Amino acid sequence: MPCAFLLIEPSVWQSFKGELYYPPNYNSEGFIHLSYNHQLTWAANKFYAKAEGVLALEINLDALGPFVQEEPASSMGLFPHLHCGLPVKTIVTVHQGSRNAEGQWVFESV
Repeated sequence: MPCAFLLIEPSVWQSFKGELYYPPNYNSEGFIHLSYNHQLTWAANKFYAKAEGVLALEINLDALGPFVQEEPASSMGLFPHLHCGLPVKTIVTVHQGSRNAEGQWVFESV
């Protein structure tokens, strides 16, 4: 099962109660930014460097079919972008990020 990850602050995820998640920037961006495993720590440290906490929602890509498109977004290659809301039922696991000795985000359970 191919997977990708959505990075999200714990308080945002804990307050969400629906079945279809849209991040605040969805209307302006038109998609949801996801990361593959090899891009996860890079994205967390780039976009959540100052956050108090970060979660990585592991998503089953097979369940999303053609709504996921790979598109260039940085020097890290092609990133998966979800061109619809994220159905909660496609989330396989939630991983908690932690800071290493250098203060960088890591996801030891991924």
